[in-house]
Amino acid sequence: MNVRFARVVCCRTGSVFTPRSHYPPEGVRAAAVAEAVALGASRAEAEHFATHGTAIVAQFHGNRPEPAWGLRFDMDALPLTESTDPSHAPAAHGFRSAREGFMHACGHDGHVAIGLAFAERLDAGDFPGSARLFFQPAEEGSRGAKAMLAADVADGVDTLVALHLGLDVPLGKVVPGIVGSFATTKLHATFQGAASHAAAAPQRGRNAMVAAASAVLNIMAIPRWAGSDTRINVGTFHAGDTVNIVPALAEITAEARSTDTAVCAEIRTPIPPLGRSSSSRLGRAPRDGGRSAGSPARRCCRRPGRRHRRGAEPVTLGQ
Repeated sequence: MNVRFARVVCCRTGSVFTPRSHYPPEGVRAAAVAEAVALGASRAEAEHFATHGTAIVAQFHGNRPEPAWGLRFDMDALPLTESTDPSHAPAAHGFRSAREGFMHACGHDGHVAIGLAFAERLDAGDFPGSARLFFQPAEEGSRGAKAMLAADVADGVDTLVALHLGLDVPLGKVVPGIVGSFATTKLHATFQGAASHAAAAPQRGRNAMVAAASAVLNIMAIPRWAGSDTRINVGTFHAGDTVNIVPALAEITAEARSTDTAVCAEIRTPIPPLGRSSSSRLGRAPRDGGRSAGSPARRCCRRPGRRHRRGAEPVTLGQ
């Protein structure tokens, strides 16, 4: 199996609203390296992935000419603790997450299993053309695909296929295409205030938590659009150290979604100004905003020129 690495490096800037890398802390990555080595991986490869990211590209060549296929399998997990309740199917059937604090809430472990099984079949080389398998990290924040494409890993691919489990499709059914899935923009905001003792010198403090809370309320009040499904959400809010100290730092993450790419851009537009307006009360000049991560509304078809409406009739496996 010919495997090459796509070196994906996520960067974070100092802007108020920036792309969020969500790169694991050094301690988490070090523990992952130790675990991988204990399971038989080489230390050099494990440390490479911990440093540069976990994207993998595997290239297979068949014994007959053309076409060049690309197949994408996203593989990232989420920072959630999976339920142990017997009514939760993974817990009941023995495939609950083995890593506490992390789980595949969106079925990406199934994507990896499909990709690896497919790779085993392709390794015999008895197929026309070539196949390039993309094991993609960071799908959840809409950053992984962009970083891999920037590394030119899809160059020379004639047709790209991406799959996703779930989406309310019945077990044993396949939908060969989709139109109107959500475009999305992810944003991260940092509010920098000034710490002080809340009893001894409250006048010296600039409460970053209050500014961030104001921004959250204003963001959630952004009007939705008629004629297109739209969503706004503030998903995380972190601030403060202890009860008697005015918080000097607060961070939030937010997202905008729409089934129309242009509308997604429109409803995202007010979010940075709302954050800067809220931060101005801290007595500090707001920093310039940065470009946020995201993806457009997808239009995926069974073959070129043929479109499938959202909620297309599922096809039974084997047909």
